[in-house]
Amino acid sequence: MRKRILGTIIAAGFFAVAAFAGANGLAETQAACEHSQVKDGACVDCNDPVECIEVEDASGTAKGTYSKLEDAAAAAGNGDILKLLYNCESTSTYIDAGNKNLTIDLNKKELKAVHFDIMGSLVIENGEYSGYIRNAATGNEHTLTFENVRADLTQLGWYAKGGIKLVNSNIEQQHDGAAFTEWWLEKLQMDQTSVYKITNSPSGLSNYGLLSLDEAVGGIEEFLPAGYTLDGQPNSYNTILDETGTKARSVELRYRRLTDATVSVSIAPTSYVYDGKAKEPTVTVTYDGRDLTEGTDYTCTFTDNINAGTASVKITAKGKTYHGETVKNYTIDKAPQTAPTGLTTENESAKGKKDGSIKNVDISMEYSVDQNVWKPITANTITGISAGDYYVRYKETANYYASGATKVTVKMSVPDGGTTENVTTEDVTTEASTDATTEDTTEATTTTEDSTDDTTEDVTTESTDDTQDETEDVTTESEEVVSTEDQTTEKTDADKPDDQKNTGVKTGDDFAMKTAVAGMIISLGLAGIVVINKRRK
Repeated sequence: MRKRILGTIIAAGFFAVAAFAGANGLAETQAACEHSQVKDGACVDCNDPVECIEVEDASGTAKGTYSKLEDAAAAAGNGDILKLLYNCESTSTYIDAGNKNLTIDLNKKELKAVHFDIMGSLVIENGEYSGYIRNAATGNEHTLTFENVRADLTQLGWYAKGGIKLVNSNIEQQHDGAAFTEWWLEKLQMDQTSVYKITNSPSGLSNYGLLSLDEAVGGIEEFLPAGYTLDGQPNSYNTILDETGTKARSVELRYRRLTDATVSVSIAPTSYVYDGKAKEPTVTVTYDGRDLTEGTDYTCTFTDNINAGTASVKITAKGKTYHGETVKNYTIDKAPQTAPTGLTTENESAKGKKDGSIKNVDISMEYSVDQNVWKPITANTITGISAGDYYVRYKETANYYASGATKVTVKMSVPDGGTTENVTTEDVTTEASTDATTEDTTEATTTTEDSTDDTTEDVTTESTDDTQDETEDVTTESEEVVSTEDQTTEKTDADKPDDQKNTGVKTGDDFAMKTAVAGMIISLGLAGIVVINKRRK
């Protein structure tokens, strides 16, 4: 009995839990559904009815919500706003908004309508729209405006004189295969950011001709493709003709800029080397795969195209089809220079004089002693330089790179005052010449390079006999000095005791050392006596 009761309780508990879970799960499913698409008033995901359109007055105050587009359009008053709350689709074959002005705020969502008919002005804004729109109020000043909209139109029949106005919108109209297909408008206005593309329209652009050509489509002439034209037939229609002169059934109207993504601009070559002449590369411009013609579709203006640096060509649209301009840059590199030639030098007259020079240079050059630090040349001669190696090159300028360096050597003049000659770069050497020798100098004579030069000059001016006598006297005197020094040394060593001869150590130093040793021995002895006396006591 107890087991039956317990089983019944457990079963009832499971049933209650299952029921609660099921109910809760359904609630969670309904709450979680985002209603990604509402079709004919019901969510395509959860199939619940959803009010997807709110009717507002011109100030934005809500007047009511509706699940179907036709209901909201019928309930709206003149000047009201239909605001989408969810993506909305109506499969009704005909929606009649009546004789009033409306705004459809797509609210960044998508609206699909098979056929939307209105007899007043209509503004569609801020989202995506697809379907057929019609206004049969011929002769009225009503306007259809698309603003910030991406729209796919199956047909369009706007008979009102106000026509269609595109503001930052992209509209595509493609024939859907229906027996009767319209592309009918009395007037078309577009801003430069909008695109209107028609594909396979059976009748092309048609209207009643209530407006002149300029009034109807004259404002879109600059949106036509190349070769397309506007055509006006009195009391008939205004339309667009293709390149063959036939009514255009497919056309893309847009403001074509040379900065569009569909434009390809190239130049060749893209770099040059400076030669003092203007550089103008070949320019090629292609728009949507179509090669444009210079002089007809665009012009070229070249800037900074002579000197080394960055040059540019500005391509400017010409005519009514293409607009704006674009710029392409190219480079002109510096030209190389050859190393200087024909340089000559004059030697330094004496060491330290710094009166050497390098000739046949000019202010376009610079020189260096290590090819790291370069000094400018300010005249036709480099003066005030010492003997040594120098490097001369043409300086780098705005249009030329620095040239290679030419090595020149400034020599030291000969000691006898020989003349210096201008030598070419190829003849310059790095060795200094001299005719002086040191054979006539004695062991007792020490001279500098300057005194050597003076002695040499004296020897040159005096007679040979005098020179020989002077040399002999100097030699004898030197021999006597050396002899005296030898005798003095021998006498000093003979007077010294045997233990001090040729030792390099003086006698006084030896005695001092012995005295110090004796003092140490006496001190040790006295210290021993003191220790013995202490022990006895």
